[in-house]
Amino acid sequence: MTVNSSGKIRAGKKTGNAKISVKLQSGLQKQIAVKLQKTPVKTTKIQGIQKKIRLRKKKSCTLVPQILPITSVEKITFTSSNKKVATVTSKGKVTAKKKGTAVITVKSGKIKVKCKITVR
Repeated sequence: MTVNSSGKIRAGKKTGNAKISVKLQSGLQKQIAVKLQKTPVKTTKIQGIQKKIRLRKKKSCTLVPQILPITSVEKITFTSSNKKVATVTSKGKVTAKKKGTAVITVKSGKIKVKCKITVR
């Protein structure tokens, strides 16, 4: 494992653990532990998504999921169960279209979380 002057870590070919020392110009020094795995890191949990959200027609909100572990390489996708009531973009912005309910599903790998959107 190597680290360049700007702090970018480059993995080697072997798996295992390493410690990286960081020293600032102010004199502050810290060590961080890094684990190098052979396989890609998969999502184990999605948090930060509310179970229920109420919106007025033509209003919007943004869902900001937190993926655990933060080093997961799996993509986040958003889908709406009823696009006539509420739509969602690939960035998580939910827009209310007309009165009713829709379920927004946030998925990363095999992990799913649902949020019920009620439009009034």
